[in-house]
Amino acid sequence: MYKFPLPGPDGRTQVGGVAVDVTEARAAEAALRASEERLLLALSAGNMGTFDWHIPTGRLVWSRAHYELFGYDGAAPFPVEYHHFIDRVHPADRPAVEAAIGAARRNRSLYTHEYRVRALGGTERWVADTGRFSYGPAGAAVRMLGVVQDVTARKAAELALRESERVLRQVIDTDPNYIVLKDRDGRFTLANRAMADAYGTTPEEMVGRTDADFHPVPSEVAAYRAADRAVLDTGTEYHSPEEPFTTAGGRRLWLRTTKRPLIGADGRRVAVLMVALDVTAQKRLEDQVRQAQKLEAVGQLAGGVAHDFNNLLTVVNGCGELLLTDMAADAAPRPLVEDIVRAGQRGAALTRQLLAFSRQQMLRVEVFDPNRVLEETAKLLARLLGEDVTVRTVLDPAAGFVRADVGQVEQVVINLAVNGRDAMPRGGALVIETAPVDVAAADLPASTDARPGRYVRLAVADTGTGMPPEVQAHLFEPFFTTKPPGKGTGLGLATVYGIVRQSGGFLTVRTEVGRGTTVAVHLPRHEPEPAAPKSAPRPKPRATGHETVLVVEDEETVRALTTAVLARQGYRVEAAESGAEALALCERLRTQPDLVLTDVVMPGMSGRELAEALTARFPQLKVVFLSGYTADAVLRHGVEEERVAFLQKPYTPDALARFVREVLDGPGGPA
Repeated sequence: MYKFPLPGPDGRTQVGGVAVDVTEARAAEAALRASEERLLLALSAGNMGTFDWHIPTGRLVWSRAHYELFGYDGAAPFPVEYHHFIDRVHPADRPAVEAAIGAARRNRSLYTHEYRVRALGGTERWVADTGRFSYGPAGAAVRMLGVVQDVTARKAAELALRESERVLRQVIDTDPNYIVLKDRDGRFTLANRAMADAYGTTPEEMVGRTDADFHPVPSEVAAYRAADRAVLDTGTEYHSPEEPFTTAGGRRLWLRTTKRPLIGADGRRVAVLMVALDVTAQKRLEDQVRQAQKLEAVGQLAGGVAHDFNNLLTVVNGCGELLLTDMAADAAPRPLVEDIVRAGQRGAALTRQLLAFSRQQMLRVEVFDPNRVLEETAKLLARLLGEDVTVRTVLDPAAGFVRADVGQVEQVVINLAVNGRDAMPRGGALVIETAPVDVAAADLPASTDARPGRYVRLAVADTGTGMPPEVQAHLFEPFFTTKPPGKGTGLGLATVYGIVRQSGGFLTVRTEVGRGTTVAVHLPRHEPEPAAPKSAPRPKPRATGHETVLVVEDEETVRALTTAVLARQGYRVEAAESGAEALALCERLRTQPDLVLTDVVMPGMSGRELAEALTARFPQLKVVFLSGYTADAVLRHGVEEERVAFLQKPYTPDALARFVREVLDGPGGPA
């Protein structure tokens, strides 16, 4: 109620009054105070303070919390000016703070910024400002109201999160496996460095894009997408032991892939996690092992039939040559017999190729300079390959020596050269090169035969048609050929493969369709010992004789042929079909035999066992071992070529006669 004086009727002053209802006003005041208290509580709970900046005077009005956030004593507030604010901002952050304030002022936009403040004690806090300018009638900013909040804890959490992400990124980028996350639309949300390198990009560039943006083979992309959809739809893991993958550069790899669903906070399958291991090298090695096993099986088959086949060829070739010897030059059947002999010779050559492929030939090894051999071979090739093929040699004098069979190395070069010529139907150039090569373990080619060491590299390069991968995969398989029927046996490169492996070396092939092929033979380098003085050449031995020769052979036709050939040469010949029969025969002979020819592998007693029994009784007896088996079989029966006289079947009558004569005329007894 309000009271005031009023004049009365009698002239005296009276007191008047008006009653006003202030209930609503008091309620409003109470509500305002309550609201202010709630605001203060909210600001306090949020670790926030308020500010009011009067721009014309530069004076600031801070809440108590604001003082404390900036490192001042909130219990003893003082008049604040702009410099109190800016002095507390971290020096490194001041330019950005002032720039943000200026931009909001000019653009009449909301001001928001996060920065560091430094207290007097040197401690630092992160704060976040939010404020808005108000403008006067002239358009100038006159006031700014806002709040400031302590976000130090959030910043620390963000920093820890970023550090965790950085460590995680380093981990997955160091991992050689391919690691990616794809969302339900197939878009990458994460990719590691290995995956990005395969796609020729960066992990950052992959995010938000799909396989189709990088992958050059649409069919592979479709297969990946189908697997992703199956994982997301069914929730089951996907495993592929060998999945084709073509890089952005066109390299074809094989991946061992695992995909599993990634579950979101709501329990839904939101993404696919893929981890893939590059197993290309392992697959290539497994393929090589399978190929080697397949070739080994063929080689064992070749060795298994060699004995019987060589026995047959011995009889065919021997009987044919004996017939020709006894036949007049104009005899009507002579051309037919000559055809038989030629066919037998081709069969013998084919057998030698099979044995070379299977690495089971008896090698005549010696130490030699491959440059010298290749110089002579190149002269032969110039005539053999034709005028439209230019043969050139690039022979390094420092290439070194090798220990191998000279004839086999010549055969390797000739086979490679002929193969190169066939790849150049319109002519071209063939280059034969040698060079010394040191192969370290880290530089070994993808070959099961390759070993670290010092090698002589012998390469034959052509400018021909080259080979596609599907042909190269079968290159050294026996009987594999791309030539038309009747133009090749498919044993040329298989023979090369066998000879090189048996000589302790390995092969590499570099080929490109339309650009030619280079086959490089690596043979172990050998340091030769000083050469001994050469003796005068021995005269060629005569083939006839009068000595007693014992022939021991379980194959009747071979035994009969050998006996007939030696009897023609004047020898006294005794024959037996087994070791036991030979020993019994020697008991009945009046004089000891001068030489025994024995097959190595026979039923019951082997040739080696027979030789040991006979030489124990007749110390001066000389021995010649005969065999149609391969070297492995011979050696298993105790015969080492460098220590004995050994004649490989099939042999010709003339070769047999001369070999027997040479052994009989040679020094000493049997090995």
